[in-house]
Amino acid sequence: MLKKVKWVRDGRADRLVVNGPPSEGSFEMASLSAIVRVEHNDFWMTPDAGYQKPSAIWKDLLDVKPSCVVSAPDLQPVKDDFQQVVANLQHLQGEMRMPGYEMGKAFFTGGHAETQRFKVRHVLFEVSVALGLLARQNLKTINQLLDDNGQSTDADKPDFASATKWPLTHEETCAELQTVLTTHRIVPVPAYDIQGKLVSPEAYRRTLEDAIVELHFSLSHFAIAGKKGTRSKDVFVGEIDAMHVLVPP
Repeated sequence: MLKKVKWVRDGRADRLVVNGPPSEGSFEMASLSAIVRVEHNDFWMTPDAGYQKPSAIWKDLLDVKPSCVVSAPDLQPVKDDFQQVVANLQHLQGEMRMPGYEMGKAFFTGGHAETQRFKVRHVLFEVSVALGLLARQNLKTINQLLDDNGQSTDADKPDFASATKWPLTHEETCAELQTVLTTHRIVPVPAYDIQGKLVSPEAYRRTLEDAIVELHFSLSHFAIAGKKGTRSKDVFVGEIDAMHVLVPP
């Protein structure tokens, strides 16, 4: 596996990509995979990650990224395979360590390899090209983007991925969500239940927490320079590509 991937620079980040012939300005993100248990501790894979108001964690709703921590499944033979998964990830991290930088805690959260845990997250919002253009043109209403049935013109958008149907932890967040959706759209977590159906947002916790899943994710690296006496850090981030439930909670 390690020979099939490589790190490339992408703006301020380093991306783990498929190791192939170099192409002009483009690359394919490598999708890593592992069979893991989704832990109930540090489970923030909810529709809005518990967001209430701007804080040191989330500066605004648009910044919210639901996340969860995964660990070795209590299932053989994949339980033993998890140690190799950890070893591979640690090797990939080692390739990007910056001299004098300390390791951040955004990815690995455990101690010894046999009990190691790592965190993956999901970017909840993405820019809607059509809505963004509409906002820039200062048109009167976004209703021009709706079809006769009142659904968004984004063909792949699930019915529940709308301001009126997306569940929120706090009702006070509704107005902020409406504002976000003038330029962005909701991207549901790409999680699928044991029947292969996309998990609805209100079912994230009861479907994923403590489940054994087949996880697919990408990996990025950020070198964060220290400020005002803080130490510089190597930060690695795992982004969820897909989660397929193998054994329900």
